[in-house]
Amino acid sequence: MSAVGMHSGHLSETQNLSLAITMLLGFGESASPQHNDGKVVEAFGHALFAKALIVLGEVDRLEINWPPGLTLDGAGLLVRSEIQRRYSGLNDLALDAIAWKYTFGWR
Repeated sequence: MSAVGMHSGHLSETQNLSLAITMLLGFGESASPQHNDGKVVEAFGHALFAKALIVLGEVDRLEINWPPGLTLDGAGLLVRSEIQRRYSGLNDLALDAIAWKYTFGWR
């Protein structure tokens, strides 16, 4: 079932936010992070789209202390962990999508 098909009133806002982030980035469907604004607005509405942008904006503003030996994958795990701390209800797929977006920007 697609993320759009799973969107319903029976899911919590955090579950829908997880789906919206994954859809917005195109995680699992695209070779590189996307910005599927229209798709997310259509599936989840403007309010949840705005919340997804807030989360992703926080990711963009995170500052990672790059000690010697820290790999790009390691930095992605740090970002994933920090966003999970801030948004504990996000699912693993959304957190993986966020780490993917972060590390892709450094490649």
